[in-house]
Amino acid sequence: MMKEKTNVITNYCKECGAVISASAKACPKCGAVLKEDSFGNYAVVKKNWTTSIILSILLGIWGVDRFYYGHVGLGLLKLFTAGGFLIWWVIDIILVLSKSVNGVIFE
Repeated sequence: MMKEKTNVITNYCKECGAVISASAKACPKCGAVLKEDSFGNYAVVKKNWTTSIILSILLGIWGVDRFYYGHVGLGLLKLFTAGGFLIWWVIDIILVLSKSVNGVIFE
């Protein structure tokens, strides 16, 4: 009887280092929410909170904060709409203050 090989692709959680499935949306060990990259893989984006709030307040109207998180599309959208006509800029400041930016874990 031939044993069939299965190739299970795994990743490592950038937060705690645990081995996780490549398709997992959160780490089962530490609960860190993982961000999907352009290849369909998930990874945690860990950023400094102080740097994030400074970028959001001073340069967020031009989308620099979103570029810092790796959200290039959203950064371009903020850049061309002047921070979503200032509304999106204020919302992003509130999201950073509450540490609730999607796909980002603050240290």
